Amino acid sequence: MWQSGRTTRSLGIAALTLTSGAAPSSSVSFAPPAQSHARAEPCDNALNATQELERAWHAAGLDRVGGKIAHWSVTDVEHQSPQSARASPPSFSIAVARQIWFDPASGTERMTSRLTGLVAGDAQPMTTITNGRPLNVWAVLVDWRQSGAARVVGRTTDRDYHRLILERPSAFGPERLYLDSRTHLPVKLEREEKDDRRGHLRAQYEYRDWTDDDATAHHPRGVVRLIDGQLDVERVEQEFDLVSADCVTPVSPVIHAN
Repeated sequence: MWQSGRTTRSLGIAALTLTSGAAPSSSVSFAPPAQSHARAEPCDNALNATQELERAWHAAGLDRVGGKIAHWSVTDVEHQSPQSARASPPSFSIAVARQIWFDPASGTERMTSRLTGLVAGDAQPMTTITNGRPLNVWAVLVDWRQSGAARVVGRTTDRDYHRLILERPSAFGPERLYLDSRTHLPVKLEREEKDDRRGHLRAQYEYRDWTDDDATAHHPRGVVRLIDGQLDVERVEQEFDLVSADCVTPVSPVIHAN
């Protein structure tokens, strides 16, 4: 086992149990957001999506990681609304502790997941690749940069902040990435998704509370996933570190399930 080095942030979250839709106790609040009703406005045709993605890449510090591997310890609270007896919140929820390793150079992501709480018992960790990839905004930036298909489609004001909107095609329709006009950091991803049980869904990922205490790289301490406007997943970061690639078991390149 490799030993991680300095962590940039620790929220000190205790092991979570099954809840009735309640979010974990922490310094990050994940109350379901009000709908912003943001409306896109036409953009200057001179804006170039490739250049805007490079600004976002630099703003996140991904050009300064120096070939290292990112490691996160996070807790995902997954709201099981499809399995709940009622259609409206609160819904049955589970908490999953994850260890995530991500290589910005290749875009490969690996994670181990363990169900936490009273019903977890002696459950062994599961190792998966690219599960929940849009929750990792660094992975989102890698995918958008590599696709070469993005274009600038407009500007909008969302929650009183100016955003630049990028769009690219996907298997289920166009995806939209919102960049903060001042910091150039990604703040939201919107896309269509397909679920075996629920069919086609409108998914929205919000990247919140970006770190500003590390001169090397920046990342959001919290991420939420909304499905058709309803809270679906809440991710809270406990620890983050950049480690040498020599300290991590190599992961073969894969075709990412975007």
